[in-house]
Amino acid sequence: MRKAITTISTPQVVNSNNSSTPDGSGIRKALSTTNKVFPSDTQRQIPTGLSLEESYDQSRINQIYESNQTGYEKAFNAIVGGLLSGGLTAIEDLSYLAQTAESLVTEGKLVGDWERNAVAEAMVKAKEELGEALPIYGNPMSFWNGLKSVIDSAVGFAIPGAGVLKGVSTLQKLPRALQLATRTARARSALNILRGSGGAERVFNSVAAGTIQNHMEGMMMGMEVYENTLNSLMEANPNANAQDIALFEETASNAADNFLVANRAMILTDAFGLHGIYQGKQMVRNLINAPGWQNRFRQFGQSIIRPNADNLILQNTKEGIEEIYQGVQQQEQQYQALKDSGLDTSGYESDNFDRLWGFISEPSTLYEGLLGFVGGGAQRILTEVASGKFSSSARAQRREAYNQQQEVIKASEDYLTGKMADLKKVINVIQGAEEAGVPIVGDLVQDKEFMKLAVMNFEAGTTEMLETQLDDIIANKDEKYSEEVIADARRHRELLKELESDYVKYNKYENKTEIF
Repeated sequence: MRKAITTISTPQVVNSNNSSTPDGSGIRKALSTTNKVFPSDTQRQIPTGLSLEESYDQSRINQIYESNQTGYEKAFNAIVGGLLSGGLTAIEDLSYLAQTAESLVTEGKLVGDWERNAVAEAMVKAKEELGEALPIYGNPMSFWNGLKSVIDSAVGFAIPGAGVLKGVSTLQKLPRALQLATRTARARSALNILRGSGGAERVFNSVAAGTIQNHMEGMMMGMEVYENTLNSLMEANPNANAQDIALFEETASNAADNFLVANRAMILTDAFGLHGIYQGKQMVRNLINAPGWQNRFRQFGQSIIRPNADNLILQNTKEGIEEIYQGVQQQEQQYQALKDSGLDTSGYESDNFDRLWGFISEPSTLYEGLLGFVGGGAQRILTEVASGKFSSSARAQRREAYNQQQEVIKASEDYLTGKMADLKKVINVIQGAEEAGVPIVGDLVQDKEFMKLAVMNFEAGTTEMLETQLDDIIANKDEKYSEEVIADARRHRELLKELESDYVKYNKYENKTEIF
């Protein structure tokens, strides 16, 4: 276990939010932005009878301030402060994307040095001033401090996440970008499959956006790793000369680099946080979940087996795990830096397992994990809000598309169970659903009923449900299907695969009805 290093400069009054909690993520960032002296607070009335030394005692002063701060003030400072701080965090986060682009152009690498750009530095200072203006006194792990941290993190990473995801999605539609990206026949074929399959496109978009967001978040936390590590090295060797300081800076930079690399293990969790927000159109696999908040908390176990990014419990869980992992990595890199510099590491366990378990079991780490678990769903919702998913037109379109998909799923079930002789009624429903963003089915096939059924599913984005229905017949768990029906299902399953491949290949052409 490491020993928490805290420095108090008397006679400066230190706010109660100051703690040894490692900084880094949005939550850790929010916890660390209000740990300085509040000039306005020194004007508060201090009871008489206290000596000068007692007046500057950190614990006593904070107790006095906390007792004088009402619940309303704490609630206001937590909510308003969290929202404002989250907006500043979002700007800081996005500024690291520009900083990375500059480093790539000028130095040919993702990170030039671990020095904040001007915008990021301004946002950090602004958050410090905001913390001074809207303080929350008392235990830094209190409910109100936690609420502020959750809001800051949710807002701070939801806005950049939605922006990056929208940018990645839009980039695929730019003719010039596609022309450069698809110069080979193989690349063009891959792009057509990606755009048509739906599921593949959503995975690509979310992974690409998750990678970018992971880097921005890693840069933000890496800055904190660099500063905290350098401070630890300096405090461990107060008599360091210029040569020592230069070596400490290099060691701290290496620690930040190592953290950035280690944080890439969270790319998939970041991608999961963004997955499915942009559903897209004209995708053959584009199932829409039932509307309603109650559906976002159901079937947790099933959502793990077949990951459902809309499940808020799953989003909370992944965010909690991510917070703990990042907190442990920050502490581990600081330990490695001290060890590599030959400085005192007696405050840490030498055994790797014991040391890492000590990091995990620290109250501050578990608290951050708890805040992540509480805030993961909120971050997902705010990302959806920022993407425009909850606008009246988007909700109406989604509801209409969902209802239309249910019609097709029911039609498929009826057809496969032999309860429907023709599909004209449902075809008319699909053709009338143009407002839902689904193209008119047209007359792609003339005779075969199953091919008509397959095309309807392609157009509605319900192909995977038709596939599942066929698989259920083939499995015949209830032993209610004859061998002849099972054989037909197997044949249709293979036919569906061929039809889907052809449909995705030719769907982009205006004369697709003739080609298909």
